[in-house]
Amino acid sequence: MISGHSGRVSSVAFSHDLARLASASYDKTVKIWDAHSGARLQKLKGHGHGHAVNSVAFSHNSARLASASHDKTVKIWDAHSGACLQTLEGQGNINNLVGFETQQHLHWGMGISSDKTWITRNAQNWLWLPSEYRLSSSTVSGTYLGVGTRSGMVWTFVVLEKLIFSVSYFSLLKKSTIVE
Repeated sequence: MISGHSGRVSSVAFSHDLARLASASYDKTVKIWDAHSGARLQKLKGHGHGHAVNSVAFSHNSARLASASHDKTVKIWDAHSGACLQTLEGQGNINNLVGFETQQHLHWGMGISSDKTWITRNAQNWLWLPSEYRLSSSTVSGTYLGVGTRSGMVWTFVVLEKLIFSVSYFSLLKKSTIVE
């Protein structure tokens, strides 16, 4: 079995072209995934002193990825090659990267319940999430929902026309389709 992360996923973000999903983790790594197949494209290491990576965000053109860590740094990566282009050092912990990317609301009134146990539709509980799939972080872009879990699993939920759903579990690289 191929694992997503060995620690809790602290942040997930889609590239603006929806081709990739980045995940940051307490295991001190950032991973970039193919958002459609679940294949891992890059594993980025380099935040120092053994600190968790808190946040990830893509640039608007999807060419760069920023990651922030408890080591008080922000790293700018080439999202295609995985090369670290720049390291910015701060005075305190950076918990969230704001303004580097903009995610949209999910269509058809989709969301996550406040207790993170349900995917909701029009504010109604709609798809129950077993405990191993409950999110520690999430991102939404168009009809795509990206999820990171406490166990390190990363998965996407895609809403297609006529409410057909495709779910990719990146920790298992297994696909399944659910039809309502």
